[in-house]
Amino acid sequence: MDFTALVHHIREFHSEFNIDTSPSARADKLFDEVNEFATAMAYESPQAADDEAIDVLVCAISNCLSRGIANPLDACYFKLQRTAVKYRGRL
Repeated sequence: MDFTALVHHIREFHSEFNIDTSPSARADKLFDEVNEFATAMAYESPQAADDEAIDVLVCAISNCLSRGIANPLDACYFKLQRTAVKYRGRL
């Protein structure tokens, strides 16, 4: 698993998730998915978890948010951003 796989997974998640689900529920689910994959990535391949990879993760989260996964004003948006910052801070 790598961050490319994570980005692919996020894209698949976005395309398959029920658009009738509330943005908050979608953001919560995305948070869980990102957290799970990024945690696994950090343990499986810490040498690959560099600044560039984290930037890809941040970009993927931002892209999903901009495509309607969550409203930027939702608390979930900030939760996702904190997750990205958390992984950046571990480097």
